[in-house]
This record gives sequence, C-alpha cells and structure tokens, in this order.
Amino acid sequence: MALEVYTLAYVEIDGLLLLEEADVTVNRDARSQEQNTVAKQYAGESPGAGLVTIEVMNAVPAGGFELNPDKYFADGPKACQVKIVAAGSTLTTDGFILGDNFRHGVNKEASIQFHGRFQMAKWLPL
Repeated sequence: MALEVYTLAYVEIDGLLLLEEADVTVNRDARSQEQNTVAKQYAGESPGAGLVTIEVMNAVPAGGFELNPDKYFADGPKACQVKIVAAGSTLTTDGFILGDNFRHGVNKEASIQFHGRFQMAKWLPL
C-alpha cells in the first residue's frame, strides 16, 4: 500500500487570500426534483436550479478580523466572488455571504464562521 500526499485548499473572497482560514465546506447541490409515477414509482429526476453553499471558518487574530463579513450582508446583501483552489483545480463562483457566527472559548482560538449561497460551478483545472 502506497502512502498518499493530500491537497491543501485555499480560499479567496473577492481576490483576498484568506490566510487565517481554518476550515471550509463546499456543498454543491443540483436541486433536482424526483419524479414519481404510479406505474414506475421512482421514475427519475427533473432538472432543478443548482446552487453551491459555502461555509468558511477563519481564526481571528488579536489584531482584528482578516475578513469582516459585515460588509457583505449587515447592510443588505452584496455580491461577492469566492474562489477555492485545491488538488490542482479551482472552483470560482459568485453569490452572497448571508450570515456569520463568532466563537470563542476557554483554551480555544477565537474564530468567525460565515456562510453563503452561490451559483453552481464546476471544478476546473488550474
């Protein structure tokens, strides 16, 4: 059995590389609708309006937020572009940051997690 080398991932928001990014989750969903009939029962899928949801957790240094998501949603939604680079591929999509969560605890770093909805996108080679 050969050992593997696994990829790093990088996140950019509007061209800003998030150096304090600690965790990212990308969910792509075709949002198709199941089609059922009496005779066939489950008969297939009908195309839907796909979307990508993205969650990013950033560590928060004592000097301040690397990216304060307030500017993207606190005064109403503002479009942004998210780019994820991983495994020799890139996923670039446009959409909206919709909310955030600030966390801190004893013996834990402070972090801010933000999430949003974006247009469906494909992983493309670099």
